[in-house]
Amino acid sequence: KLRNAIIDAATPCVCRPEASPRNCGCANPGPLRPQLASSERPPHVGPECPATSSAQSVGQALRAVNLMLQLDNCSHAQHSDLLFVREVLKAVQDEREAQNTQLAAIKQSDALDASTQAYLLGFGTHVKHKRTLRDVATGVVTLIHKQRGERTRKVSRCITDSNGLVGLDDWCEFDIFRVARDNNGQPLLTVAYSLFARRKLISHFNFNPSLLFSFLGRIEDLYGCHSYHNATHAADVMQGSHVLLLKGAQQGLSELEILSVLLGAACHDVGHHGVTNDFRIASGDEDAITYNDQAVNENMHLSLTYRTLQRPECDFLRLALTPKQRQALRGMVIQTVLATDMAVHFKNLDGLKALVNDKSANVHKWDTSAPLLQLVLHGADISNPSRPSVLARRWTDLILEEFFLQGDRERSLGREPSPLCDRRAASKAGSQVGFISFIVRPTFEMLGNFCDCSVMLSNLQAYKEFWEEELATEKRLQAAAIQQASTATVESTTDTQRPA
Repeated sequence: KLRNAIIDAATPCVCRPEASPRNCGCANPGPLRPQLASSERPPHVGPECPATSSAQSVGQALRAVNLMLQLDNCSHAQHSDLLFVREVLKAVQDEREAQNTQLAAIKQSDALDASTQAYLLGFGTHVKHKRTLRDVATGVVTLIHKQRGERTRKVSRCITDSNGLVGLDDWCEFDIFRVARDNNGQPLLTVAYSLFARRKLISHFNFNPSLLFSFLGRIEDLYGCHSYHNATHAADVMQGSHVLLLKGAQQGLSELEILSVLLGAACHDVGHHGVTNDFRIASGDEDAITYNDQAVNENMHLSLTYRTLQRPECDFLRLALTPKQRQALRGMVIQTVLATDMAVHFKNLDGLKALVNDKSANVHKWDTSAPLLQLVLHGADISNPSRPSVLARRWTDLILEEFFLQGDRERSLGREPSPLCDRRAASKAGSQVGFISFIVRPTFEMLGNFCDCSVMLSNLQAYKEFWEEELATEKRLQAAAIQQASTATVESTTDTQRPA
């Protein structure tokens, strides 16, 4: 009954993934079959599948649900529903165990006469018959629909009303940490859907909101819990790309090109391991071997993104775009994400300078808009020092902590820690002064050819001056320590040379 009510109505089928619930051959129609859209159905398990046994008891149903959770063929929302089903079944099972204990105590009580025992056992039997598995299934289906409706309404209010996100269109007023705190730790889902809605990309391409929501939720889940390379960073980069486009970089770009930047920003670090390409290459891990030591992280992010899009419940592009559009979008996303590899930073920046000098900053005169799309995403990716000082300093602490954790791993493996990864030797102030002077500021100066970057450059200058003062203080303290150590050495040498 539980299978008929919850499982058999669903798609895709584990034993025949290509089949629909009406013609898969293993569906067992039942009177409680819920009429759900295919993208909202929980996973179906047919008779040949591991969870096949028709659930004749709560215990069997609980085992079937646990097996389904292990199959990993359901979306994030469906996984949540199955967890809820398991909670309900566990609660019913615990209640029944407690009830059986009470019934056994009544039967074994010598203090009760037969009439009283029959009277009391009648209550237990009545409850037991009333709470059948069919009743549990009906209640589960009803509550899932209710919870899904409440969840959808709550999220819709949060992410479709982009006015609810303070400073979404502003470089300095936007605080991604507050967004993460106020939206149940889902900053990427919140920001991404809001930007798609704000830019009317959902209506322009006729995206299925449910599929888009499922895709973004899955991508957010695939981001790790690292100090820096996580969903919060991805959401911040996406908002930064949006603002750079708003400030002028989008002039002359098509909606598909804008979509490629935002999609690339959302996914540019998905599945990040919290270590650099050099670390993975030195370790010779599976991805380093797969991608032949070339942009290991970036290639892995792209692969994971498109593997996610292959999931039926996540492919919001398939019905919305033509094959030619999908091919063009994929090419642009690949180019923009690969350009976030710091190993090609100077090469790409020098190439863009030559292009601007040769053909001006008018994108229409270029053979392709790819260099600008790459610049926008890469600029947003390294933009932390150009944010307001409070946010910039927080990002600095997070990235350095991730670097230091990598350095700790390298030292434990008997390797020399990578540059800026040795917490014993790295200069926090020096790293920021160098990063701003040679990486971030030249990038935003180049972006200034395409959009207004005055605010970013002003923030960069103030942040650089702050760290220059910190660096000067750091050097003074180091010089004083060296002088003190030198003096102590001289005094110690003099003492040893003095005659007794």
